[in-house]
Amino acid sequence: MRQFTIEVIITYSILLPLSAVFIRRRYLPKTFYPFIVVLILGALNETLSVWMIYQDGTNAVNSNVYVLLEYLLLLRQFLLWKCIGKKIYILLFVSGLLVWNVDVLLLHNLHRHGALFRCFASLIITLLSARQINELTFLDPGPLFSSPGFLICLAFGFYFGLKSIWEVFSIIEVNLQPQFYSLVYLILSVANGISNLLYSMAILCIKRRRVFTSS
Repeated sequence: MRQFTIEVIITYSILLPLSAVFIRRRYLPKTFYPFIVVLILGALNETLSVWMIYQDGTNAVNSNVYVLLEYLLLLRQFLLWKCIGKKIYILLFVSGLLVWNVDVLLLHNLHRHGALFRCFASLIITLLSARQINELTFLDPGPLFSSPGFLICLAFGFYFGLKSIWEVFSIIEVNLQPQFYSLVYLILSVANGISNLLYSMAILCIKRRRVFTSS
């Protein structure tokens, strides 16, 4: 119970980037809107998850829906960043829907956490993040650690990379001790908190657009 409380507290670190969104709301370009929607949905999902766990002992239903929305929105984000083209976007979009339906509706059900889609989505987001970081490294003339896109993708790669590794273990159903599972959940929770800090830094790095006037 103590670890669950710690994880809930860390989870609500998502309020940090949302606060940064409020502070910088006048300067946020439309190319960041899908990411911001993910943050808002994430905060709502975490709140609902805590309530569902206390009521029913599981947050599987809302979590299964959230991971699908998160994946689709982040795909849109990478499209707006021109990390992928429309054809790749459509391919990954349709593939994600198919994998989600197979995992959640055929292999399992909405009341069980499906690892297959989570692994698929995490791998795709990790790979796209690596690709975007690579492009920014060579194309962005400014300091990378003041680049919002770089910081966000760094957080994506860090969190979703760890998550994809864990989901592989979940798929193959390795028989591990309960203490190991508790440790993994704590590590993922801490990784989520670190990612939220990076998101906050990224949003605060978004600068006001300069307005040029003719003399």
